[in-house]
Amino acid sequence: MPTLYHQQRTIEEAEAAGFHGMLAPTAYSNFVDNWVQITMLLARTHRIEMLGAIRPNQVHPAQFAKQCASILQLVGCRLSLNVVLGGWDVDDRIIGAVETAEQRLARAEEWLTILCETWESSGIAQDYSHKGDFYDIEGLRIYPALEKRPEIFLSGMSDEAIRLSGMFADTHVLWAERPEDTRRTIERVWGGSAAHGRRVRIALRMHVIVRETEEEAWRAAEHIAARIDPQVAETRAAQIRSQGSNSRRGQLTLAQDETRIGRHLWTGTGTARFGASVSVVGDAEQVTEQLMEFRRMGVDDLILSGYPKEREARRFGQLVTQRLMDADLEFRRQHRLQGRSRQDR
Repeated sequence: MPTLYHQQRTIEEAEAAGFHGMLAPTAYSNFVDNWVQITMLLARTHRIEMLGAIRPNQVHPAQFAKQCASILQLVGCRLSLNVVLGGWDVDDRIIGAVETAEQRLARAEEWLTILCETWESSGIAQDYSHKGDFYDIEGLRIYPALEKRPEIFLSGMSDEAIRLSGMFADTHVLWAERPEDTRRTIERVWGGSAAHGRRVRIALRMHVIVRETEEEAWRAAEHIAARIDPQVAETRAAQIRSQGSNSRRGQLTLAQDETRIGRHLWTGTGTARFGASVSVVGDAEQVTEQLMEFRRMGVDDLILSGYPKEREARRFGQLVTQRLMDADLEFRRQHRLQGRSRQDR
């Protein structure tokens, strides 16, 4: 059972390793409600940002807009939202909110519209009302006015999800795939936002297994694979096939088809967990180069994890952070030079 002390220790290790934010996923099967967790941890820290996951059918948008505004007013602008557009019938049945994909995405569009409108018009004179297909609101006021609304991260791979991302998202979250597939997906997302005269940022979600040598890293990966209970793996696979989103099913297929999808990309964790399947495996130089390959494709933010979290955050900080910062600095310098060269022509 995760304690508050343990989670604070994980945040301290993440901050020391150079991470600027942490993702709090949403699932009723979690030991702790992620929004209780977010509020408690933001109140006990000073720098780390929290990316809180939420599905639109979990909470009324007027209540959630007020809740987020309250957190921002109490702890400062350290909260962003990961709005999950995919469905999960296991959770949805608990609250009696099982919907078709079309219903779910239509609800999400109205939910996001309300959130953005209420935050943008917040203040003492606000008197917000809305009447739609899913929600009726009358006389909502969020006060004091927000200086800055939470950044919105959206995830989802359907054409409709990408359309909504183009309308509302600051950042679109992808799960890592084969590099060539990741590149195509990024271009799809950019195309969806270009239709709205903008270009969303890209965040890539994956795991990292880094060690002093490549051989040690692969031994660590094999150790993780050996600890996966086959019965647990089959149960989770059956749940994902029958109830998961297209993204979850895609990650499961990737993990079951082959465990290596590149020299340093491994899908072994994907048979025993929901969500992201791909891990970057190697020594510090190899991990840095693989992350930079995704960076050169257009990835702006990396959402990384390892197990156990506290130990792997510390190891990442010791082996990778400075290399990655140096490589990214050089990448941005070259990018600026290329931009100037194009302008000169």
